[in-house]
Amino acid sequence: MYDVKKRLQIEVNDVSSNPELEDVIAEAMATMDEDLRGFMTVPLSTVPDLLRFACADLAASLFKGRRAKPEAHQEDLSAYFKRLYDDKIGKYLGHVANSDVLGSTSTSPLYIGNDEIE
Repeated sequence: MYDVKKRLQIEVNDVSSNPELEDVIAEAMATMDEDLRGFMTVPLSTVPDLLRFACADLAASLFKGRRAKPEAHQEDLSAYFKRLYDDKIGKYLGHVANSDVLGSTSTSPLYIGNDEIE
């Protein structure tokens, strides 16, 4: 979280945005895992600094994007969030097409729950 706060110029001791930061960090990590999945086994047991910094950049971007005023997106917010969804589901389905995820007995790949992120 330190790396993300540093990019956003948030004081390390300021915990007011920590829940939202944890959320965007988890989203950034999931996005990076999908991006890297075709090249290596994820999650990585040891994360190189370059990837840690890249993840912090993505998380900071997500944080800023969530906080931007609607007019800053240059599009209707419903269209903006739909585009974000399309990007994410496309990335996920790209992975599914190259694996046996849909044939597994685990939870549906489209399940959206309130499970806690560890």
